[in-house]
Amino acid sequence: MNLAIIPARSGSKRVPNKNIKLFFKKPIIYYSINMALKSKITPTKKENNMKLLLRRSIVASKNIAKNEKINIKNLTFKRPGNGIEPSKINEVLGLRAKRGIKKNQQLKKVLLRG
Repeated sequence: MNLAIIPARSGSKRVPNKNIKLFFKKPIIYYSINMALKSKITPTKKENNMKLLLRRSIVASKNIAKNEKINIKNLTFKRPGNGIEPSKINEVLGLRAKRGIKKNQQLKKVLLRG
């Protein structure tokens, strides 16, 4: 997912509501939005690294014993996001711990078995 921020305020003193004024039969803001949608901007390496810090991971909310079945009651989501992402929760539920997992430890695929 890419995010583009297009600054557009309605409080212009010289031309009130200028972003919705028609220009060649389209609101002026249309041209900014259209260009943003057509752009092929890719995130920089630094932005990708920030994603990992801001994204969340599946984490043990309590100690999980070896061979214990993983359920929603012993999981939570915390930052940073270099573990299994929360959108894959259904793939994790029902699996068993290969070894003991400590409270607040990120879940990794190597810690789980079917």
